[in-house]
Amino acid sequence: MMMRIAILASARTSISAPFAGGLEMHSSLLAEGLSARGHDVTVYAAAGSGDFQLEPLRPIERPANDSPRHDLCVHPVSALSENDS
Repeated sequence: MMMRIAILASARTSISAPFAGGLEMHSSLLAEGLSARGHDVTVYAAAGSGDFQLEPLRPIERPANDSPRHDLCVHPVSALSENDS
C-alpha cells in the first residue's frame, strides 16, 4: 500500500552528501528508502537537498529574547554568553 509521507528536515543545511551531520544523513537515507519502496515522499528541507520532491524551507530569524535569563533554572548570563553562537 503506497503512502504519502512528509519528512521535515533541516531548514539551514541541505540533506545531500557530503552530510553536515547525522540528522541530515538520516533524513536523506529515510527519504531514499521510503521512495524506493514506492511511497510518495515529500521532503521539507533547505534548498539544494538532493533529488527529492522538495518543498524548500526558509529559516525564521527570531529576535533575541531575555526571558531565559530571568529563569532561576538557567545558568548565569556569563554562562549563556559563552555558549551563544
